[in-house]
Amino acid sequence: MDRIPDNVMIAVATAIFVGGSVWGLAWWLSGQFSTLRHLVYEQIQKTEISIVSKLEYHEKHDDTRFDDLKRDIWEIRIKQAGNTANIRDLERKEQ
Repeated sequence: MDRIPDNVMIAVATAIFVGGSVWGLAWWLSGQFSTLRHLVYEQIQKTEISIVSKLEYHEKHDDTRFDDLKRDIWEIRIKQAGNTANIRDLERKEQ
């Protein structure tokens, strides 16, 4: 029994070959997934920057429009107050 049987040697060689192949494929796939994950994170970051910049742009313009509306409403109130005062003055003069 000083010699290893041929079928055991074939099994060991096959196991080493299959194990090495699986390990090599796993290592290669790990690199592929790492690259893909990096690409996905990069695209997500670009999309986030784009969305944030568009939101800031629209917020700035919304603020401007709301300020204009407030100013217009204030002017309408002042005109209405002036018209109401004129009507009251006319009513007092008529009495």
